[in-house]
Amino acid sequence: MTEFVIELIRLRGDERWEDWGPDWRGEVERLGRLSPKERSGWELLDHFRQQKVSGTQLDWGTLVFPVGKDDLVALYPNIGRIEGESPATAHIADLPEDDEYALAVIEC
Repeated sequence: MTEFVIELIRLRGDERWEDWGPDWRGEVERLGRLSPKERSGWELLDHFRQQKVSGTQLDWGTLVFPVGKDDLVALYPNIGRIEGESPATAHIADLPEDDEYALAVIEC
């Protein structure tokens, strides 16, 4: 079965995703990985499909979906720590309300 890594990224609001291509990681502020035990990549893809939200394909194995903090809290209600994060963003609950975020679903 295909495995996925879920990365939480902070958006600036002026992103031109169609221009990023395979170098997209250098274009964003990566906040860390979210635990697949909480919600798998397949579950996220199903969720966005049911909500009729189409992701933007960044490279052959990466789809990115914009989300707000409320969406993150709803999708990951029991998240502990964000893996690989800075101390300022250790938990989803600690993220600023007004920032824009996205989930990158990356096929491994």
